[in-house]
Amino acid sequence: MKMAKPAFAQAPVTAEAIARTIAPMHAASWKNAYRNIYPAHYLDHEVEGERLTHWRKRVPELINGEGEIYLAHVAGEPAGFLCIEVGLEKEWGAFVDNLHVLPRWRGANLGAQLLDRGAGWARQHGQTQLYLWVYELNHAARRFYARQGWQEAERSPAVVAGGQERFVWRLIKRL
Repeated sequence: MKMAKPAFAQAPVTAEAIARTIAPMHAASWKNAYRNIYPAHYLDHEVEGERLTHWRKRVPELINGEGEIYLAHVAGEPAGFLCIEVGLEKEWGAFVDNLHVLPRWRGANLGAQLLDRGAGWARQHGQTQLYLWVYELNHAARRFYARQGWQEAERSPAVVAGGQERFVWRLIKRL
């Protein structure tokens, strides 16, 4: 099967359009990747609405601050997104707040291409490093980031939906 070439763009024009585009992708990604991290009830019954609420709040914050969302489309359909910003922990560099690729497009190099776009954005904003947080139990993501040249910087506990504690790693990548 020949794969369609991805197209990349900044997110749609309105905050509501952005939220409605990326929330379902975010939820689908979590349902697939976080089965061993988040409670099943949350993933099966709450994640879609919670992610839409989250992005309806978060997108205006990004629009009014220093942040960007990039979308990857394949065959005209949204396939993944990256959210990057100069966050509160500026000493760590630009924060990759979210990188999600729909499960059916994993392995198609979309994540790496979105990270490249984010790195370009970060350089334009005077940043020399990227950082993100990844769940310790998300082995596939950790392998992906290691292949992309990211380094583990610190391990920390985090509380997930349902109040359970999981460990996360701060990963960094010099630009």
